[in-house]
Amino acid sequence: MGGWELGAIYKANDGVPFTATFGTDGDPQGLISSDPWAFPDRLTSPGCATLTNPGNPNKYIKTECFSVPKAPSLTTLMPASPLGCDQAFGSSISTDPNYLWCSNLRGNAGRKS
Repeated sequence: MGGWELGAIYKANDGVPFTATFGTDGDPQGLISSDPWAFPDRLTSPGCATLTNPGNPNKYIKTECFSVPKAPSLTTLMPASPLGCDQAFGSSISTDPNYLWCSNLRGNAGRKS
């Protein structure tokens, strides 16, 4: 055929896809929905390239690789809901572990992560 070759790439994955969520029991995103779950942020910390620990049934999902979504700045955090973040979960104090947490933002961890 004039020097042409045909090749293929086959990729197979095992396991069940999952969607990481966190519950806030309400409608934190203001979607007028009865679904109490929201998507978290997926972190890019060392060790978070994959979200699972294959062969470890006691800690299969790496929960440390997910976080409550964070507001991009204090100005986003401070306005009252629905424009700003839900003040019940976030903090404007930089030393607080909940600093800039914004449960009514949709995180970057999509469905079937």
